[in-house]
Amino acid sequence: MSKTEHCIVYCSPAGSMRKVSEAVEARLRESGQSVALFDLARTAPRDVPHFFSGYSGARCLWVGTPVYAQHPVPPVLQFLEHLPEASGQGAAVPFVTWGAVSSGVALPEMTDTLLAKGYSLPGAAKVVAEHSSMWRSESPLGEGRPGEGDLAEVRKLADSVLQKLDSGEWQPLPRRQLDYQPEWLKERAAAMNIERLKEFHPGYTLEESLCTQCGICEQECPAGAIKLDPYPRRDDSCFLCNNCARFCPEGAMHIDTSSIEKRVREMAQQNPEPKETAIFF
Repeated sequence: MSKTEHCIVYCSPAGSMRKVSEAVEARLRESGQSVALFDLARTAPRDVPHFFSGYSGARCLWVGTPVYAQHPVPPVLQFLEHLPEASGQGAAVPFVTWGAVSSGVALPEMTDTLLAKGYSLPGAAKVVAEHSSMWRSESPLGEGRPGEGDLAEVRKLADSVLQKLDSGEWQPLPRRQLDYQPEWLKERAAAMNIERLKEFHPGYTLEESLCTQCGICEQECPAGAIKLDPYPRRDDSCFLCNNCARFCPEGAMHIDTSSIEKRVREMAQQNPEPKETAIFF
């Protein structure tokens, strides 16, 4: 099998997308491929190295996001905005994790940007994950996912992508395969975004008497939205991942997850989308 230069760029507030991305990385390395892995919580979207420059062989970009408010999360959208146009043979694989409610329109949205920048798609995936807002629940949606079965599908996708790239001649994935949502959901998604979601979110409250100013909330924020001043202060780049409350060792950051859980369970019941991982190639 010929060698391909791969770059995996992802955002993973709750860790599910990191698990999937690392499974892709491991499979690619097992196949003798060169892989660069970038977590957008640690590297600013505009600062991801343009690793394609000066490389004359086959290249493939993998872009992973959890689905929030039916769309990719802001750091991934920012990365795609700053992504240079493909020069020569550029391939890209969009993949998402979703909390067994709706995979939304994240895949076709990423696909549209990648196609507009000259990339061809050898594959894509939507992977079921435990819902990130239900870490306190005894029975969260997507409990225990992604599991071994989900990761086996991810590895199957990686194998398919490698086979296509190795062939030298392959048919790109048609966009229509990723446009699987019903019209009513696409209309709902068009009217939803993070700012609109904030209208329904219960918000965060800080109990300063418990806060030790340890900075863990700042470290765990994938948006870089929290700064200590001297207590945690949040700016508008927050996209409601809830990590500040989830990882606070003192329980100083509060959020009413019961209201979120009620809402997402209702949404999951309304959405007929099969709550299963699917790969496209």
